Amino acid sequence: MSKVLNQEEIDALFSAAQQSRKPGVVESRRKVEKCDLGRSNILTSDQVRGVTTLHEGLARRLGGSMGAYLRVGFEMNLVSAEQLSYGEFLGRVPELTYLASLRILPLDARAIIQVDLSLVFPIVDLVLGGTGGELIEPRDLTEIEEEIFQMVVTIITADLQTTW
Repeated sequence: MSKVLNQEEIDALFSAAQQSRKPGVVESRRKVEKCDLGRSNILTSDQVRGVTTLHEGLARRLGGSMGAYLRVGFEMNLVSAEQLSYGEFLGRVPELTYLASLRILPLDARAIIQVDLSLVFPIVDLVLGGTGGELIEPRDLTEIEEEIFQMVVTIITADLQTTW
């Protein structure tokens, strides 16, 4: 149950707050330390091992899921796990690439999946009944290709959710 204050009660609260401050007394100075936000969230070696183990499991699970969806042999391996700032990540993203933004619940965090187009085009070709072997010059995806690849992203996110 909430209480609604009238003007007299509000004035009394302000008067009490002002009286508690003593004139002429300087507030104590707080100690300020320099902080490098780029290095503030470094993972410990145990955390890196845990993330590596999770992503190795994700790679195995996703290899099976993608193989079943595409009806081909599909093998996926973890190459490395590293922590980057968002700026460093953006510096490594190729100009033409597939990016998908994810909302992670219940943390209400954001994540990005980046897939190189040299992988996207063969997958789309396989879904459409091709061999997936033709080399396609990198270009923007068409709306149809985006819709087709969105199902692949759905599979990736489902396996991410199961693994994590």
